[in-house]
Formats: sequence, C-alpha cells, structure tokens
Amino acid sequence: MTIDDYQGEENKIIILSLVRSNPKSILGFVEIENRIIVALSRAKYGLYIVGNSNCLKSSNIWNKVLKHLEKQNLISTKLVVQCSKHPSHKMGIEVGSKDFKLILHGGCLKECDHQFDCGHSCGRPCHPKSHKKLKCKKLCLKQHEDCDHRCQSICHFGKSSCPQCQFFIDYQLPDCNHTMKVKWSIEKNLIICKNKCGKINECQHPCSNECNECKKKI
Repeated sequence: MTIDDYQGEENKIIILSLVRSNPKSILGFVEIENRIIVALSRAKYGLYIVGNSNCLKSSNIWNKVLKHLEKQNLISTKLVVQCSKHPSHKMGIEVGSKDFKLILHGGCLKECDHQFDCGHSCGRPCHPKSHKKLKCKKLCLKQHEDCDHRCQSICHFGKSSCPQCQFFIDYQLPDCNHTMKVKWSIEKNLIICKNKCGKINECQHPCSNECNECKKKI
C-alpha cells in the first residue's frame, strides 16, 4: 500500500519501505513533508523503516529523524526477527542478503515437530501455519501384511490397507531358471521371460532369441 492510500488509516505494526537509494541522494517524493508525516504516524505500537540512511541525510527532515533515532540507538544494518513458535530463536536479516530465503515459511531453521494423527511429525521447516489443511508427506513404512517389506507410499493414514508392495525382487522362473527383477506383488504366472535363451543349437552356437520366443518355435 502506498503512503497516499494510508491517509486516515493506521495499523498496529508498520513496515515502511522508503524505496530510494542512489549515489546522488535524489529522494523525489520521499522528502515531501506531508508524506513523511503520514508515513511516520500510521503505526500504533511499532514502526520499522527500511531505507538508505546515507541517502536520506540529504533531506533536512529525514536528517532530524535519523539523529533522533541514532540517539536512542534504534538504527541497525540488520532486522532482527523472532520465531513465533521458538521465541528463543532470533535471526538478524541483513541488508542485501539472502537471509529472507531461510525464513520463507515464517518460522526459523528448526524442523516443525507437530505430530499428525498418523504418528509422523510434520518435518517441514518451522512455520506458524495451521496443520488442519496440511497432509503428512512422509513415507508410510508400515509392514505389508503379506510380505516382509515396508510400504513405500506416501502416508495414507485412515485408509483400510496399504497399496500393493512395490519392492523389486530377484525371481527365478521355474520353467527356464532365468532370474528377473520383478515387483513382489506381480502375479508370477503372468511373467514372461525376456532373457536370452542361451541354449546351444545344433550348430554349437548359443541361441540369441528371447527365452519366450524360443518356446514359441518349439
């Protein structure tokens, strides 16, 4: 929202961006007195000003404001933010840095320890957002009822059963004794051998056909 739109409005906390930073200290509308008055008087409890103090000093009004803030030790190169879930964790956001990317979710660098009904912890980067609409994204890892493997599907808490086992096993086909990598859950009688036959022909050369192709010709 621009300063002009804030006439007659106010808020508990205001973050004011002054948007002017250049080597010639040209401030433009940022040094207009009535706009400065509006900008500095909209906050009820807290006002954070983001700007280039060296550039602002070219304005008599802003220079007075800066001197007043300096006396109270209220000017810093960092914006200190505090995690709402872990108050002891504070971070200094520096001007021009990439620190904001570390708190994109509104929390800190810790892992969210909220526990879903399934028993898994949230595991996302710390965030103040409610978990009511969030779904568990961890692997199920329950042991399948018909094998020793654990379910590798995304958590599906509340459903009666897990999807079919997706683990691959080395399966030896009984007819040809070739071994293939197949999913444990596949019906074994539907497996068609794709290995090379390898049987020695009358010419003493090994058969190069696929195993099942060989069977079709017999």
